[in-house]
Amino acid sequence: MKKYLLFLPTALYFYLLYGISQLIDSSSYFPTGSTFLDILPYLVLTLLTAITYLIGLVTLLTSREHTAKSAVIAALLVKIPQLVPLGLLLGGSMVLLCLPLGILGSIVIWCIVGFVYFATSIAEAIACFKMWRAGQLSLPLAILLGVCSFIVVLDYMALLVILIKLFAKQPQAQV
Repeated sequence: MKKYLLFLPTALYFYLLYGISQLIDSSSYFPTGSTFLDILPYLVLTLLTAITYLIGLVTLLTSREHTAKSAVIAALLVKIPQLVPLGLLLGGSMVLLCLPLGILGSIVIWCIVGFVYFATSIAEAIACFKMWRAGQLSLPLAILLGVCSFIVVLDYMALLVILIKLFAKQPQAQV
């Protein structure tokens, strides 16, 4: 479990962002003007998330202790928690479009979501690479699933395929 701690801030990014915004909105200690100090907690969270995620990706790719199974678990850990905020954002961005500066706000929010999804797709592509190296995927299938991990709906299907391939029984060679 210790080797997955570096992926936790990325997995919980939207939830932590929501928690910080609720804390700032409900607290009288923070001013409500648009100053640099108002966005400082969000910047710190984003930097923490990016740094731990990059360290996690490097260790996932280079470390021998991360097997194909741990790479798939890391991909699951960062991908699955992103489903709820995306669903909420689909409805919320429609409401944002009705507001005067809603188009700008919607663009900013979708850029953040796009970056997080792109970053989590890299973990899924690394999982495909690790499974190919372990001999559990053929090279064309690993390339296809790696490419599909960057396409919005197909990324969850690719994750499901590598999860099924991971836990499928490998045929035993007869002696």
